[in-house]
Amino acid sequence: MKYIDNIQAVSLLQPDFIGFIFYPQTPRYFNLPSIPELHSSSKKVGVFVNPTLDNVINTFSQFKLDFVQLHGKESPDFCKQLKSNAIPLIKAFSINTQNDLQQTAFYENLCDYFLFDSFKGGSGTTFLWDLLSYYTGKTPFFLAGGISLENLDYALAIQHYAFCGLDLNSKWEIQPGYKDIQKLKIGFQKIKSYDKTR
Repeated sequence: MKYIDNIQAVSLLQPDFIGFIFYPQTPRYFNLPSIPELHSSSKKVGVFVNPTLDNVINTFSQFKLDFVQLHGKESPDFCKQLKSNAIPLIKAFSINTQNDLQQTAFYENLCDYFLFDSFKGGSGTTFLWDLLSYYTGKTPFFLAGGISLENLDYALAIQHYAFCGLDLNSKWEIQPGYKDIQKLKIGFQKIKSYDKTR
């Protein structure tokens, strides 16, 4: 999210998390001086790619973030240092084979959540969701990568003990960083009404 009016409109839908990308090499780069006030149920997530420790700590404080999401090649030690600074953490992993899921073992107990994305993060492409069965860790994960209205039912039907949420991004945009509110309303209603017992 990067446009004030759009941020406020999305916040009214009360998503659990709203992401702000602090990575200049993307059209979704958030460059406002502050984040507008959000609905009390929405957590502010700052997204970083291979940042410095100081950059994350300072941005976390300046923008009063609730979570940091790391989307690069950040090491377990880097995550450990953020954890020691009491920064709640989401670590993203690009998934192409089951071996990519095995890398998560080095980050157990260092992150609050994992996020499993395609190798082309932000491009609207999916990975083979059947690979999720190879994840045997205890850290809960979000699913990202190409989730749309067209495949939302398939995503919701995934059965995995650690599956805790969906990351909705490019397929829900009018342009990079500007979400389609009507499409999100339909998607949120579908998510909230989905019966996990069926």
